[in-house]
Amino acid sequence: MISKGMKIAPPQGKLGVVLPGMGAISSTLIAGIEAVKRGVAKPIGSLTQMGTIRLGKRTENRTPAIKDFVPLASLDDLVFGGWDIFSDNIYEAGVKAKVLERSLLDQVRPALEERPRVHGDCRLSGGPAGIPRGAAAGAGGRRAFHRGARAARDRH
Repeated sequence: MISKGMKIAPPQGKLGVVLPGMGAISSTLIAGIEAVKRGVAKPIGSLTQMGTIRLGKRTENRTPAIKDFVPLASLDDLVFGGWDIFSDNIYEAGVKAKVLERSLLDQVRPALEERPRVHGDCRLSGGPAGIPRGAAAGAGGRRAFHRGARAARDRH
């Protein structure tokens, strides 16, 4: 809990976001943020980007945007990395997932193809059809996480 009068330092530098799995959810998140950064989409549904906070009484009409009131990392400072059992890059995963329109994915394609990712090393034993059997996630998952984090860090 933050005590009254406590100061929160503004963020500095990049903020690494490492995602386990680069499928429909991750590719949609990353493509959406890249689209907002390039001005081809609005951050619909993003509380931190579009939401406001009421300060004081309603009659005071003090409702700053959350992003202007709370010291958060900017979208430009987010760096994504991750791993997946499939070798698709994020653009390919987004096309296959069919969550976003292909025209939007095409507008951010270079950014989605260059994202650091790690393939393999975290296969689930006896996974769904088409996924090779391998070692349980355990230590392999930790290794993949650290490789993904290094890839994201080294990119910037």
